Amino acid sequence: MVPATTGNPNKLETSGRHLALVPVTNRGVNFLPPDEHMGMSVSNRAEDVGRHQIRYLKTMIAEAEHMI
Repeated sequence: MVPATTGNPNKLETSGRHLALVPVTNRGVNFLPPDEHMGMSVSNRAEDVGRHQIRYLKTMIAEAEHMI
């Protein structure tokens, strides 16, 4: 589920109780799910993806606080 306006190649599909990152094609370019984010390996498990997302958002918030 990716808003077309973001251009972000990340995609998340749900199938029953399983969440997984899947390859996506954007403007004819194929993007595989990342296996690394911010220097740490990423598995395809929802819990792992969620931890990386929270860490990334905390970093963005901390950077924004320094801009104020």
